[in-house]
Amino acid sequence: MELVSLSEPVRSQGEDLPRQVAGNCPIPSQVLENGEVKEKLWQAISSLAPKELDVFTLRCIEGLSCKETASAVHCSQRTVRYRLAQAKRFIGDRVARDLKTEVKKRDNKQGKVLQDKSLSSNI
Repeated sequence: MELVSLSEPVRSQGEDLPRQVAGNCPIPSQVLENGEVKEKLWQAISSLAPKELDVFTLRCIEGLSCKETASAVHCSQRTVRYRLAQAKRFIGDRVARDLKTEVKKRDNKQGKVLQDKSLSSNI
């Protein structure tokens, strides 16, 4: 078996092409198409504290600049950046926690089904 560096290009018809590796991980757009993930994301956003929710909505959903957001919520641009960072951190942590919980539930449910099947086959 020959070892090949993934950073080395592939030579094809006199051209160097980037090496592509197939993976089984979904790309971000595929993950977001999953309704369950969207639901967890919106749940996390809706549970933000009011000040973080205002900043997150204006910056990330409405597309206002940091300066425009600061003016709209009557605070400094530094405060806007801080609140946005807090909001993003909260959302990320909350979604990750909720998805881990869902995976554990599914794993436990599948384990129970497998266990039940093995018990019934022993009878």
